[in-house]
Amino acid sequence: MEILHKNLLLAIKSALTGDTVSIDDEITVSHNFANKLSEPVTKTVKTEVIDSSNDKIAENTQTVEYAGLEVKTVDVTIDNPKKYGIYRVVATEETYSNSAPEHVTTHVHEQEFSVSMKVKD
Repeated sequence: MEILHKNLLLAIKSALTGDTVSIDDEITVSHNFANKLSEPVTKTVKTEVIDSSNDKIAENTQTVEYAGLEVKTVDVTIDNPKKYGIYRVVATEETYSNSAPEHVTTHVHEQEFSVSMKVKD
């Protein structure tokens, strides 16, 4: 069986440079995934935000169905910590082919981002 997560990309959308958001921004994490199989798959993604003290401050879980060979981007909005600092988004994905749900692959992806002061235009 092919690796189902091969083209997954975890990205944080922001108008600021370098995975930085302001204290007032909405934070959106994009999960880009290409199903390399010709059959449908199901993916469950748990997205967590971890602060510099290693405390979990936000969590979101979403399940998405993918048709055979489908490429899709799923956007997840997470709560802005509203506190300056460096954070980690940890996405744990579980994927299985709908014809073999007992064969689950699990992968963890991490991306750092920072919350900074908003600079006037």
